[in-house]
Amino acid sequence: MHKNIFIPSILSVSLFGLSSLAIAEPQHEFSQHQAHVHGMVTVNMVQDGNDFLIEVESPGQDILGFEHAPISQAEKQAYQQAVDLLKQPNQLFTLAAAANCQPVDFLVKDNIGQDEHDHDHHDHDHDHDHDHDHDHDHDHDHDQKHGTFTMQYQYQCKNISQLSKIETQWFSHFPASQTIEVNLLTDSAQKHIELKQPQQTITW
Repeated sequence: MHKNIFIPSILSVSLFGLSSLAIAEPQHEFSQHQAHVHGMVTVNMVQDGNDFLIEVESPGQDILGFEHAPISQAEKQAYQQAVDLLKQPNQLFTLAAAANCQPVDFLVKDNIGQDEHDHDHHDHDHDHDHDHDHDHDHDHDHDQKHGTFTMQYQYQCKNISQLSKIETQWFSHFPASQTIEVNLLTDSAQKHIELKQPQQTITW
């Protein structure tokens, strides 16, 4: 059984909490949750032993073409199709074959649906009071908050030392995105990588 490491997020737990991985260059420390910018996607990649973790944060506009709760049938269909795609990590990332990595868990979250959605691959408990809070705050927040998707993907790798390249199909699926900001932290590398449309290769 694999361990679940999505609590509360890859970024806060792994990127800043892996004591075994020293941050050698403080001036290049990764910023946490940059400002919401349409066309810019943030991807955090972290090695944790034989696990490889990917967290993606994207404006809803990049994925759906809108950021409000879906109203029309077309918007509802676009939303559901996007969620179904985001639940398939192999459609978004291809890890180097030599590393022999397999996706074992994922979590897809957004604040765009009529209720805040948690689409995950593992058992989860919902705080029922949250729904009441959300209903109460929805009208107040609708015009203020940015619609955002956050995805977390966990892979287990049999030969993780061979993982030094990842291909992403993000731009192909979501052409509204123009830039992917990648923050990478492994046992052997700490890098910030910027991909511009249509680049798709992340190497270290």
